[in-house]
Amino acid sequence: MLEHPVPVTNLLLAPAERADVVIDFSSSAGVEIVMRNGAASPFPQGKLPTPKTTGVVMQFRVKKHLSSLDHSNVPQNLSTYHGMNPVQSNNERNLLLSMRPDEYGRSIHLLNNELWTDPITEKPRLGDV
Repeated sequence: MLEHPVPVTNLLLAPAERADVVIDFSSSAGVEIVMRNGAASPFPQGKLPTPKTTGVVMQFRVKKHLSSLDHSNVPQNLSTYHGMNPVQSNNERNLLLSMRPDEYGRSIHLLNNELWTDPITEKPRLGDV
């Protein structure tokens, strides 16, 4: 949660992470731009993605110049982040995040040595901190 926009040329996302991205194509008429995946799997010591398959995420084909002026803008203030006060915590616990290979040698993520599809063990209630 960022308070202000941040210009970037690369973005590293972990599994299940999300990012809102605005791309300015206004000066890219006639250009094909490829968004690539360059992250090793498992990260960071694993194999790099294959450049012609998992290494390619998406291609943008910018066909023509803008037909009118672009008056859109990205707001300078995106959100306000309020940190939590640890004193408010009412149920502190330690959870182990780990990985192990599946039957095909691929890494799978575990929570307390359980699969994400296993029965729920953590049951926070509304208002819990």
